[in-house]
Amino acid sequence: MAYYGGWENRLWIGKESTFGTGVTPGIWVPYESFEPRAHFEAYQPATFTGVRQDRAPTQVAKQTIAGTFTHDLYGTFISAKSIAEWLLEHVTSGDSSITQDSFTYELFETVNSKTLAGVRIASTTISGSEGGPVKVSHSIIAKSEATQGSPVAYPSTTAHPPSCMFYDCTFAVGGSAVTPTAFSLTIENGLKAVYLNSLTPTLIDQFLRNITFELTMLKSASTYDLLRRTSTSAPITSVTGEVVLKVHNLDSSGTPGNIYTTATIAIDKMDFLDATPGDPRDGHKTEVLRFKVKKPNTTDNDIDITYSTTT
Repeated sequence: MAYYGGWENRLWIGKESTFGTGVTPGIWVPYESFEPRAHFEAYQPATFTGVRQDRAPTQVAKQTIAGTFTHDLYGTFISAKSIAEWLLEHVTSGDSSITQDSFTYELFETVNSKTLAGVRIASTTISGSEGGPVKVSHSIIAKSEATQGSPVAYPSTTAHPPSCMFYDCTFAVGGSAVTPTAFSLTIENGLKAVYLNSLTPTLIDQFLRNITFELTMLKSASTYDLLRRTSTSAPITSVTGEVVLKVHNLDSSGTPGNIYTTATIAIDKMDFLDATPGDPRDGHKTEVLRFKVKKPNTTDNDIDITYSTTT
């Protein structure tokens, strides 16, 4: 009997032209964890049969293909876009639409390679803290899962891209630069799967989106304590926010160079929600600032992401 190592796994992603119709993926994404899988909800009648033991058969009520997927943020270009841009666009597509772009995921697992088609993003958290990289964690829902008989080849000659590091990122609140020790931006897309008389999802559409932004700061003033004590019914003053993710690219020789993909996340309106204090005895006082991101009364979206290449 043969056994296998987890290191043999690899993941490829490709954008679909038609929701749920699989494509041959061409974006290689080194990943940290990939847990989406097909599983079913079971139905078993609770019937009186004259005996104490269960006798009713277990039947499939519906099938769900869902789970989480975590990776670093990479700037290397594939098909005229950086991996970072492909993946961040994946999260935020369809700002004014019920539909979201869909992707095919192909996961090579030595024992059972699989293809997930009609993949859409339920939620994504982009986060980082000092001394580490920027991590991206997705919760996904897919239309179908099937065994893949001809997986995309192992990318042994493709250089592994460098990760976006926290110290290369910049932040601003209310138009002023800030220097947090950690951040987290969570985008919940409000996906709902509808089955329409089928065992597997027929539609996976997005509804109300919820975005929260958190910054862990060293505490130097009582500004946010005063906001926490607000007792008036007047609306909380809104402020702007910005996150600039500076992701290393690879140069033509496949080695890291002084070339970057910059993804600028612009927030035109966010409301203060809370400031959680931290008072370690043997360390600096901190506060975790939490904001709710809103769509402004303009044509702008709740967040806008622009990309550029810099040196």
